[in-house]
Amino acid sequence: MENLATARFDRVLTNSERATAVRALDSAGAKVASWATSRSGRTYASLRIADDGALDLVRGAVQAHVAAPPALVLDVVPRDAQYVDRLVRALAGSGGPAGVGDVRSSGDALTLELDERVTPLRLVVDVIDAELERSPGRQIVPLFPLSDDSATAFAAATLRAPELDVSRLLETYSEPMLKSGS
Repeated sequence: MENLATARFDRVLTNSERATAVRALDSAGAKVASWATSRSGRTYASLRIADDGALDLVRGAVQAHVAAPPALVLDVVPRDAQYVDRLVRALAGSGGPAGVGDVRSSGDALTLELDERVTPLRLVVDVIDAELERSPGRQIVPLFPLSDDSATAFAAATLRAPELDVSRLLETYSEPMLKSGS
């Protein structure tokens, strides 16, 4: 069974460093599905790991934090940069949502890692919007695409329609049709 994970490198990797990481991860049983660079100066890799036994090998293969299941990684850019520190305190402080893992700021933005098994994305967005109430406006950018389950849970919570499930996502049905040319 294939497992998914994310790897966080605490700096922006050069192309040659990425190539070295790909070789090391590949030899440990992980394939890099995609790369992303956060506004806070980190490099993230979305990984596919062959099996549960390979996870420890993957963690030892590179100098990176490896999260399995994968973290949802978001860049949050408030309209007013002066609110970044306030957001960091609200999300990463002692009263912050339990599922928010690492949070790092970069002047005008912050990057956060979310474990959706613990805290839903909708709650994190609500906390962000509450903190920005005096100066609304923000951009939230997932570094990797949301899974169907994440998108569905977010839509169901936002629309207050708990009956929504993955089978009702338009993309779930349209992607196979687009691939087949129907």
